[in-house]
Amino acid sequence: MNIQLDIRWSTWSSQLRRERFADEAPSAPGQEGAAGGAGASGWMLGAAEEEEEGVADAPADEAEGALVQTPLLVEARPAVRPQVYGTLATALTHMGMGTILGFSGITLPQLTDSTSNDLVLSTFQVAIFSSVINLGAAVGCIAGGVPLVRIGQRLTLLMILPVALLAWLTLFTSQYVWGLVAARAVLGVAMGIMASSSVNYIVELADSSLRGRLVALLNISRYLGYLFIYAVGSSTLTWREVALVCGCVTTVPPFVGLLFLPDSPRWLATRDRLEEARRSLVFFRGPDYDSAQELNSILAQLDQSVGSCKSTRDQLRRMRQPAILRSSMIIAFLHLTMAFSGSFVVSAYLVSIFDAAHVSLSSYYSAVVIGLVRLVGVSVNILFIDVVGRKPLLITSCSVCGACLFMLGGFFYDQAFEIEFSEMWVPLACLSVYIFFSSLGFPVVELVLGEFLPTTVRATAVSILYTVLFVGVFAAVQTYPYVADAVGRYGAFWVYGACNFLMAIVSALTLTETRGQTLEQISQQQQQARGT
Repeated sequence: MNIQLDIRWSTWSSQLRRERFADEAPSAPGQEGAAGGAGASGWMLGAAEEEEEGVADAPADEAEGALVQTPLLVEARPAVRPQVYGTLATALTHMGMGTILGFSGITLPQLTDSTSNDLVLSTFQVAIFSSVINLGAAVGCIAGGVPLVRIGQRLTLLMILPVALLAWLTLFTSQYVWGLVAARAVLGVAMGIMASSSVNYIVELADSSLRGRLVALLNISRYLGYLFIYAVGSSTLTWREVALVCGCVTTVPPFVGLLFLPDSPRWLATRDRLEEARRSLVFFRGPDYDSAQELNSILAQLDQSVGSCKSTRDQLRRMRQPAILRSSMIIAFLHLTMAFSGSFVVSAYLVSIFDAAHVSLSSYYSAVVIGLVRLVGVSVNILFIDVVGRKPLLITSCSVCGACLFMLGGFFYDQAFEIEFSEMWVPLACLSVYIFFSSLGFPVVELVLGEFLPTTVRATAVSILYTVLFVGVFAAVQTYPYVADAVGRYGAFWVYGACNFLMAIVSALTLTETRGQTLEQISQQQQQARGT
């Protein structure tokens, strides 16, 4: 308790900085500047040179070394390299999510081949095989809420990765259809836990100047997973061998990488582990950054929330506050409309959709093209997310996606009623543009999910909202074959296009821009807006 009180005193941060630099101080002021520049260069990408210039410009005749170092500490930027390393290690779990989501889309032709000597799925089994991962993910989000609060995001990821590997191995070895379905369900549970854990972890470790781009790296990794599964599935490997490759590549490397990372500083602060929180901030921000000031800001925001939020029940109670409830409702609606936006349906039935469209290019090659376009789209997202802002990017992307799906629906309408239509490039073109803009804009929802929710409820709220998303995705993927049979593929894609336009309208009316703001500033702004 004394530590917690002392850390909030106005003199604490300056004392901490003096003690730290007293331990590291060399014999002369000039050597201090050189050591500071060298230390920064080990952590930061490009910021070290700026700091060295700042030291070189300092007066040479200062009497005390502390007077020379104070401007450096105030102006030092947070290190980039450790934040990127932490993000990349975590993002590998999203590569696994991409392979899980894309597995059925590339392997269903083999699994439904009546001439195959291996297992063959019926129409009902195909729908279950494709959609059960989303039902499992919903369960995973609910089940993952407790460990997220109790043991934190990093340990939760380390706990679930071996389970995912075991499920992939079950896909590789199972000789029964329902064994395959059970393995897919477990992969879904793992995906739900990984989704909420990884997003929370990156949002909480990232500096506000990098948060948008670092969260976008999660999406790049997930779309790399799509491309990876499309490329491997288009090879001569059987679907069982594809499962084995995916399991080894997407679980072992992230497990090893996460072993060398600290827990999230904000989660540690909520558990009153303040010294560990400070060390975590120093790890992710570098030794020259004023981590004590950021920790004070985190603690001040936690102090504004009266009462403890150390359990799931406490966080659920806090979510009833008007500002938090409003943010949760907005994100829940965006998740539902995104589930029926067509993105997940396209991923689950990609090769089958191309086969139905009778495109001139091989359906498997077309799937690889779509995977490449996904990667390009989310790469462009990284360039613009912290420049253009969240809101305009999401609105523009949803509008273009809606137009593309209406055009694709028109193609299938002409095909269904045998209207002369020779432009066979339309399906690939429409889906390519659609995938590009969905990859550009939809990651904004994931970013806003972490930004809009305060630290005191983030673990539980993110789990609940991801549950809403995956239940919606399950419904969309499970019902697509039946909707396509009932109203035609054109009707299905027109419905998905309308959901994109609805998503754009709701985003324009309800979202506020959060670019460049810290998580604590966003929470304070929302509380002031609601008068709480």
